[in-house]
Amino acid sequence: MMAMRIIAAVTLALAIAMAACGGGATAVGPVAQAQADFEAGNYDGAQKACDRIMADSADFAVLDVAQLCTLAELYIRLDSARMDAGEAVVEPNEASAVRCLGRARDLDADSVDAFIGSRPRDRASRLAVINIVSTYLAIPRDSLVVEDEQIYDSI
Repeated sequence: MMAMRIIAAVTLALAIAMAACGGGATAVGPVAQAQADFEAGNYDGAQKACDRIMADSADFAVLDVAQLCTLAELYIRLDSARMDAGEAVVEPNEASAVRCLGRARDLDADSVDAFIGSRPRDRASRLAVINIVSTYLAIPRDSLVVEDEQIYDSI
């Protein structure tokens, strides 16, 4: 009986310690950090964070579908926010968004469609266009070439 109480107390203490560790200073992922910078109005910080993710192939390769879609959405929102602020947009954000959605679609196309469908209308329409572009770019080039049929004269 005493052993059961000790085991229960230790288990409870471990559960509390694990919950305390999980709720405090957890590491923020790079996409979440970029999104937090954007939401705080730090567009330069968000742009740099997004670009760092794209530049580091190891970071980019481990992103899941939700993170890739969020990153693509951040890129288009960065352009919109900067244009609304009267800034000239010079970063190739659409190209980066295309790359993100292309990779996400390779992982799970249905989840990409669900993500786009869950966004507000203005963002969903831009993401849908970017998704169409990324779909087109994924088509093998040789399948886009239509060979001329040779017409033989029967004479």
